[in-house]
Amino acid sequence: MKQLFKSLVVTCIALMMTLSIFSVAAAENMISKEENSVVSEIMEESDSKAYELVWKYKKENGHYYKRRWNKTMNEWYDPAWILVY
Repeated sequence: MKQLFKSLVVTCIALMMTLSIFSVAAAENMISKEENSVVSEIMEESDSKAYELVWKYKKENGHYYKRRWNKTMNEWYDPAWILVY
């Protein structure tokens, strides 16, 4: 009975580790696809100025963050980094 319980616990732990690795890999793959493609948008302001915005990404302490950069004005468009994963 003890042996069965130990093998069940080991199997559950191995399964949880495998699933967590796949979810992190999927998130990294999603981020890298967005980084590699040109993600930009044109924003129209009320004074008829057009700004070209691009998403910038960073990884900090195992978490991914994104923030929009205004290429026209060479400054951050968003006031803070947004948690992605």
